[in-house]
Amino acid sequence: METGQAEDCKVVSDPRFSKCQLSLKGFPSDVYDIEWDLIMVDAPTGYHDEAPGRMTAIYTAGLMARNRENGETDVFVHDVDRAVEDKFSKAFLCEGLESYHVSYDTKVHQADGLMETGQAEDCKVVSDPRFSKCQLSLKGFPSDVYDIEWDLIMVDEPTGYHDEAPGRMRAIYTAGLMARNRENGETDVFVHDVDRVVEDKFSKAFLCEGYLTEQEGRLRHFTIPGHRTRLGRPFCP
Repeated sequence: METGQAEDCKVVSDPRFSKCQLSLKGFPSDVYDIEWDLIMVDAPTGYHDEAPGRMTAIYTAGLMARNRENGETDVFVHDVDRAVEDKFSKAFLCEGLESYHVSYDTKVHQADGLMETGQAEDCKVVSDPRFSKCQLSLKGFPSDVYDIEWDLIMVDEPTGYHDEAPGRMRAIYTAGLMARNRENGETDVFVHDVDRVVEDKFSKAFLCEGYLTEQEGRLRHFTIPGHRTRLGRPFCP
């Protein structure tokens, strides 16, 4: 962290030529040449003291975003409940980050039953998730989360690596409902880890294959239009 306070680390430049010791220089040239619209920092691991951690990855993501000529870059940092991710994202991607603790009452092994639940007519009605009658709808976020018409939603939590993990079943459904409930425009919804059964099936079912824009590796991108002023629009095209 002290290294990052040096003047060299406050100079915006191509990371390959930065004098800051936090800048990662070992990627292929294409990685630096592209003006990325989205960067997700989800590696390397940082679960123990001997793990490499994401310090340089977070700094470099911010530098790449600042170094583009035009436009903006959305940078997502995973695991901000951990000290390194919290401190480095605030320091090098800057303050303004808001986070909320959310509790989930589901388990991955319940996914098949929740998929059946999602086929009910109540789950095909577009409404504010707070007032939805669908059991998949998450209602515990602060009001601001529901009131904003989001341009982008990333589903990368909660964890879903084993049967007893909470899984992303309700998170995926709710993201789709929030996107549809906007009055005008479209929402880009990204789902990570679509190589897993839950993320694959639930994103296709509730974000809809007809709204699928592209997939790159384990990241799937849906573009969902607002339904609120188009009452006759089907849940999936």
